[in-house]
Amino acid sequence: MTEVASNDRPKAASQPRIFTQKMWDDAEGLADLLDLVKADEPWRIKTSMLIGLVGYERRGRRGVSRIETALKERGLVVSPPVELADYYGSVVISDIRDERSRRSAAGLPVSALNTSGRTLYYVGPEWSLEKVETTMIMHEFSQLPILTGKRDHLKGTVTWASIAAARREGKAKLAKEAKVEGYFVAESSADLIDLVPRIIEDEFIYYRDPDGVIVGILTASDLAGAFQLNAGPYIRIGEIEARIRQLLDRLPLPTLREYLRDGDVEEFNGATDMTFGEYVKALGDKRVWARLELPFDQDVCVKTLEKVRVVRNAIMHFGEPVAEDSAQAIGHTLNWLRHVGED
Repeated sequence: MTEVASNDRPKAASQPRIFTQKMWDDAEGLADLLDLVKADEPWRIKTSMLIGLVGYERRGRRGVSRIETALKERGLVVSPPVELADYYGSVVISDIRDERSRRSAAGLPVSALNTSGRTLYYVGPEWSLEKVETTMIMHEFSQLPILTGKRDHLKGTVTWASIAAARREGKAKLAKEAKVEGYFVAESSADLIDLVPRIIEDEFIYYRDPDGVIVGILTASDLAGAFQLNAGPYIRIGEIEARIRQLLDRLPLPTLREYLRDGDVEEFNGATDMTFGEYVKALGDKRVWARLELPFDQDVCVKTLEKVRVVRNAIMHFGEPVAEDSAQAIGHTLNWLRHVGED
């Protein structure tokens, strides 16, 4: 594979180098990228390109698992995690020893709900209303964006209501004559939580990739569907994490530091800077359990907490319903943590 040219190297060693399209074209697999990553030499790559290096076009469990396994074998980490990353954006792969300050949880990007990799359908300004209606009926769409050829500028939106209004006036024949304007276009990497009120108010938003191309739509129905599948358990897991942090922060910082995967973490501020796996490790220590004076069977609680850790990672995909046994593990863990909180 072609090495990066010297004039492409960043001035600061801490700044990630860019894994270019040319390098991706020349690569034979994921190893060609991972061989380049060394301590203090992180690399940035587009999320879609990273997934492509393991032979997949779209993000899925198998592809993500292959990437995570390869990273673990080499002592490397990816930020943000592949399952949470903006598909149209990029991730940084670095040596685990460089991780230190990058322990904050990543928000869920808008593009994360497009788990099926569905293509954005759109119409041109000059499309006939008959063609627009046919497309909407065939695909059961409630709206379609009107885009330019490059898809980088929203000209308006055609909805069933706007078509009906235009037909009542009796003069509309083209998409541009039956449009409504003013719909919001977010960045594909924007935090979903911040946009929920906007989605509910407008019923849908569009989002664009880093190149400015409008690549997706997120509707209130998508949001409701995702919530029904996973957001409920996701919120409960959030409560579990908050209660565990509150519990562990009863301990001195030096004690908590013993359970970090990378013990030499700078500016360690307590349980808020720990991963869920580190929570499990700490609570699995009999000394910690005794020191916290928890009135429950440690083995039972920690085994259930480990199940929550596994489902927590899986739930980030927003792709499948939470299994019944996983939902039970979440409920059981929350029950004993709430009981502790009442003391």
